[in-house]
Amino acid sequence: MAQKIISPLTRENVPIAIQVTVDKGVITDAKMMARNMRGFEYMLKGLAPSDAPYFTERICGICSTAHAVASCLALENATSHDLTKNGVLIRNILFVGDILQNHLRHFYLLAVPDYVDLPEKPPWTPRNRFPNSLPKPVNERIVKNYFRAFEVSRDAHTLTAIMGGRAPHQWSMQPGGATIQPTAERIMRAKAVVERIKAFVTQDYREDVEALAEAYPEYFEYGTRPRNYIAYGTLPNPDKPHEFLQPPQVVLEGKVEALEVKNITEDIRFSWYRGKNQVSQGPFYAKPPEPDRSKQEAYSWIKAVRYKGRACEGGPIVRAYLAGGYRRTNATWDRHLARQWEAANYVEMVLKWISQLKEDEPAYNHWETPDSARGEGLIESMRGPLGHWVEIEGGRIKNYTVITPSVWNMGPRAGPTDLGTVEEALIGTPIKDIENPVEIGRVIRAFDPCSACAVHVITPTRKLEPIRVV
Repeated sequence: MAQKIISPLTRENVPIAIQVTVDKGVITDAKMMARNMRGFEYMLKGLAPSDAPYFTERICGICSTAHAVASCLALENATSHDLTKNGVLIRNILFVGDILQNHLRHFYLLAVPDYVDLPEKPPWTPRNRFPNSLPKPVNERIVKNYFRAFEVSRDAHTLTAIMGGRAPHQWSMQPGGATIQPTAERIMRAKAVVERIKAFVTQDYREDVEALAEAYPEYFEYGTRPRNYIAYGTLPNPDKPHEFLQPPQVVLEGKVEALEVKNITEDIRFSWYRGKNQVSQGPFYAKPPEPDRSKQEAYSWIKAVRYKGRACEGGPIVRAYLAGGYRRTNATWDRHLARQWEAANYVEMVLKWISQLKEDEPAYNHWETPDSARGEGLIESMRGPLGHWVEIEGGRIKNYTVITPSVWNMGPRAGPTDLGTVEEALIGTPIKDIENPVEIGRVIRAFDPCSACAVHVITPTRKLEPIRVV
């Protein structure tokens, strides 16, 4: 039996650490360790509620629009606010632009280097070495598309900027809708951009992920875990703004049921926080727990979030499963294939939405700040379920809570045998070389982890404490 700590695990959005126990060449235990704290909930206290979308966008640069959407939904939910069809369409278009750039960058920039031979020069060297199972022409094609993907993902960001003013961290989306009005010029530009994205996503992206899956078939077995899934609802319906195109649902041991927020819990027993209650229950309007980096049994800044006591996975594979578009298991390649399937579907959807925009109809419906209110904003983002909860008192933010997809996927255990989602997926993975455990990175990166969303900054008034390596 041996223990291995990889710190940092790179090629994910903000490096994390992972500790695994390997017995007879197989992972038997795992701990996901996020060692930087995100303090946005503390920053938001006392601010004007309308500032929340802009502040929470800065939680992450790769999925900033998702936070703007969730924040706006929470504020609108607090006041039972209605949106115009144009407002919903513009939000969906700029959000999908951000989703597409994320999916492309995740696969090519973060995941592909685990399977192909890239140029033997910086920044691709030094790197981990592994047996390359790809035929040389296929390897060369994927490397070529690796570089093309940067251009196409830039096109996706351009789509977001056309409707959002800039990308990342768009500034059009506000509670009440979108402040950029569609024009003939914007509509034509958006269509042209999406057509370029469509060609790459539906052909090159699909061919590359299928080729890698064929060359490394063992990853249709590595990374599986119980089929416990959660999804908050996939994009508002432009014709019925208070309904989702795909409803909020959970899958528990293969059985689908409607989502109820009251069944979500957050556990801090193995997280660096202290509070009167070790477990809190949704909806999450209470003051967040205080940081406690000295807590000895803890090993992560991420909290353990559960649904009816189960660690639930979120992300494209869940949305594809619930939509009936992908019904294989949930191994490493299944996550990648489901993400490509979703990207291809989103391209078609966004083309339809662009054609429905009306130049002479408003995209914004004025939103008034309430004196006191509570609201929640739940939405499916790039990596899975994203939830924002806001409590307003005296016209200012009293409490704000964010539970991101990477909290669901990368969180710690909630008990000695109650492992987090990625921790579960690692159990049973064979490791050929404990000194070069490429299998660990391949399994984890398939989740598209983003600890920038799950953790971020430290409290500036506190003295920094050294990282404890165990």
